[in-house]
Order: sequence, then C-alpha cells, then structure tokens
Amino acid sequence: SNPLFLDSAKRSENLATNLYSAAEKLRKEKNWENAAAVYSVLDNYQDSKEKYSDCWYELAEEMLNSENYKVASTAFQKAGDYKDAAERIDEPYYKQAEKLLASGDEEGAIAAFQAIGSYSDASERWKGIYYAQAERYLADGEWEQASQAFKNAGNYEDAAQRILEPYYAQAERYLADGKWEQASKAFENVGDYKDA
Repeated sequence: SNPLFLDSAKRSENLATNLYSAAEKLRKEKNWENAAAVYSVLDNYQDSKEKYSDCWYELAEEMLNSENYKVASTAFQKAGDYKDAAERIDEPYYKQAEKLLASGDEEGAIAAFQAIGSYSDASERWKGIYYAQAERYLADGEWEQASQAFKNAGNYEDAAQRILEPYYAQAERYLADGKWEQASKAFENVGDYKDA
C-alpha cells in the first residue's frame, strides 16, 4: 500500500471530523444556516444529511415563531422530506393570513389565503371573509358591493343563492319609500328571485 495515499485518506478523515465538529458546535449555538452549510459539504459523513435537514427544520420553526414567514417557508422547503416539513411549507403563509385578518386587513388576508390554495382550510377562509363582507354590505345598504361579495364567496355556504338578495332588498327599500318606478325596475332586474 502507498503511504502517501494513506496519509491523504487520513487527512481527509481528519478534515471531515473537524468540519463535523464545527457543524455540531454551530448547531448547538442554534446557528442553523451556517451549520446546515457545513453539513452540506460533508454530504454522507456520519449523519450529516439528516442534521442538514434538521437545521433547516429548526430554523423554520424559529422563524415561524418570530413571524418571519417567508424565511420559515423557504427553510421548510430546504428541509425536504424531513419530519413533516414538506406538508408545512405553506403553514407560514397561512399564519400570516390569519395575522392579517386579526389586524383587520381583510383584503390582505384574502390574497394570502388565496395564494396558498388548498393548504388546510385556506379556500374556505377567504370565501368566508367575502361572505362576511357581503353580510355587512347588505346590512349597510351597499347593494352592489354586497352582491359582488356574495359572488366572490363562490360556493361558500349559500352565497351563490344570495347574489341577487341585495338587489331584492334594494327593490323592497324603494317600495317602502314609495319610489314605485324605481322599485318596479329593481324587481325586474332580480328576475324570479323570491317573489319578485
């Protein structure tokens, strides 16, 4: 056997051991990104692949808790099929949508829920927001906005059947106010809705 080759193999092993130790130290310090970078260089050395994914997963959890949603989603992606990371890629955006809704930004929440498509109940959530808006518009006598919001709510609860309800309510208001011509025209516009 060639002593130079053995020396080279020993140096490679020492380098890998030193890098692995450095990665472990970074991981213990919760320096997730740098630890993952070192583990990625080590490739198949010991459990480097798993620890690489674990670092990204831990970073995702940390970023999710600190409401840094974009970084959290990216970190879940980089964690790959580690634990439940693949199923959680859209979770940060879902939490962001909930936060927007809680702060009163309904339009922002709708856009965020729509952007994540079929994750959890996101589709029902944005439709529900439109439905609630429609109810408010209806109560405030904002007929066109109410009808559009019911239309936007799509198949949420009875929204599709209620698209004409605001115009019917408007026609009834005209009737109650003695505005016969406007009431007649409004009832014609709702077609066979209810008893129009």
